[in-house]
Amino acid sequence: MIQPLWLRRGQAAGADVSKRVAVLTSGGDCPGLNAALRSLVLAGHQRGWTMLGIERGFRGLLADPPAVRGLTAADVPAARMAEGGTFLGATSDLDPFAVPEAGGRVDRGDQLAAALAQIAAEAVIVIGGDGTLRMAHKLALRTPVPVIGLPKTIDNDVTGSERTIGFASAVAVAAEAVARLATTAASHDRLLVLETMGRTVGHLALAAATAGAADAVLIPELPLQNPEDWSALAQRLSHAPSAVVVVAEGAARGVAVAETLERLTSRTARATVLGHLQRGGPAVPEDRLLAAAFATAAIAAVATGGDDTAILWQGGRPVPVPLAAIAAAARPVEPAGLEVAMARAAGVWLPAG
Repeated sequence: MIQPLWLRRGQAAGADVSKRVAVLTSGGDCPGLNAALRSLVLAGHQRGWTMLGIERGFRGLLADPPAVRGLTAADVPAARMAEGGTFLGATSDLDPFAVPEAGGRVDRGDQLAAALAQIAAEAVIVIGGDGTLRMAHKLALRTPVPVIGLPKTIDNDVTGSERTIGFASAVAVAAEAVARLATTAASHDRLLVLETMGRTVGHLALAAATAGAADAVLIPELPLQNPEDWSALAQRLSHAPSAVVVVAEGAARGVAVAETLERLTSRTARATVLGHLQRGGPAVPEDRLLAAAFATAAIAAVATGGDDTAILWQGGRPVPVPLAAIAAAARPVEPAGLEVAMARAAGVWLPAG
């Protein structure tokens, strides 16, 4: 009979015994998830553990029976390290603690806990963004099975983490889009607007604008709040032979910005919505290395039999913190912080704020 991990927490730190460790990916996909899964599976196998993959995120645990399968080295060949997406699948439209049903929303948290017991999981590693990690914290309150959270999101907005899996790859795609738009804008003396993802925070748009040498960027944390801001932006762009403006979707819609700039400058302006291109494709090496580092720290956390833990990136390395620490709101861009200062120093215009 498998002895549950929570009964072994009195063992010495580092004690390496056979374990059954489940892993799931939830929320929107991004490059680097498969790199994390590969590193988790291989590192777990090196310790003699059984690694279980939960399919389609939390939805897999709500299935009857749970959608869970054993993971072997054959599931994580070398090609997985760069491959985009997640081979386990993910769900971005489900909150298991508020599932829409006839008559309202139903809390299925106890069902998640029961499913973990049913599959005899002795730890579960949840890879997700700020929303998924808050759900992981709620799950930890319902089950004695240790829950380990790893941060992934192209928005780079998990509280307390300087970097998240997927961000570097998305920035690379968006920055290249800025550079590509700049050449066609210059050829036709046009103003081109690039809309990126970022409903509540502007880390992605800001990094892409800085790295891609855009002329201006609009982010939720520094919105265009009054006619004077629009006039200042229009005046700057009116004197430029051509220009590229990056807009986070949470600040404004790209088409609306293009229409407004065309009216204010009397110049042709067009918008491009980058959309899900930011999520797809292979992971850049930085994300692969970041994923491997997070996975290594997660396996170490499971091995020690510790409490519910989130692995965050702080000071250039993965750092374990209590899972409850990431239950706060998403991490915004600091208007007076380094990211904004870098952009302005690189010649990117932002509202004064």
